[in-house]
Amino acid sequence: MEINSKAILNKAIEVGKMKACDTTKLALLITSTIESAILSAKATGNAQDYVDVIEELIEHIERKR
Repeated sequence: MEINSKAILNKAIEVGKMKACDTTKLALLITSTIESAILSAKATGNAQDYVDVIEELIEHIERKR
């Protein structure tokens, strides 16, 4: 069984842990943001760049609760 971020988001909505939203778009945002954070940290050599982006992403996702 393949697990993907959209399925996880759908399950979170199903069990009432998240407000209904477009999980396809949110999953794409999550994936794109993480990939970009990795690239940015590699480009700058500063791991804090990754941490900062992920913290912002977490705040965004938590607002969906």
